[in-house]
Amino acid sequence: MIQNCEQCGLEYDAKRSTSRFCGDKCKVSFNRNKVTVTTDNPVTLSDVTLTRHTYTGGSDCGCGMCKNKVVNKSSKIINHGPWKSASELKENEINRVPIPGDVDYEGCMKFEGGAWC
Repeated sequence: MIQNCEQCGLEYDAKRSTSRFCGDKCKVSFNRNKVTVTTDNPVTLSDVTLTRHTYTGGSDCGCGMCKNKVVNKSSKIINHGPWKSASELKENEINRVPIPGDVDYEGCMKFEGGAWC
């Protein structure tokens, strides 16, 4: 049975109808990023303040691209600022893009039914 992974959005061959993830990596990533709130008092959305993490590219940056850069011993410079066109990027520079596991990752685009969604 073909299903879409709840974490990365990719299709995979599910062994069970209750399967939610394409593999252990996505399952762990999903569970690390979820927020659970337990309270005896009702909470409304107006009571909650949400903040978005901003990755800076510093030595303690936790974004997936910086982690991969360290693991792979890459010399690439990762642009964490505003998006740059190819002509604006320096020779050894790439734009940062959110990847699964990053708090600002919002899924990926896929081509279905003749359209990107």
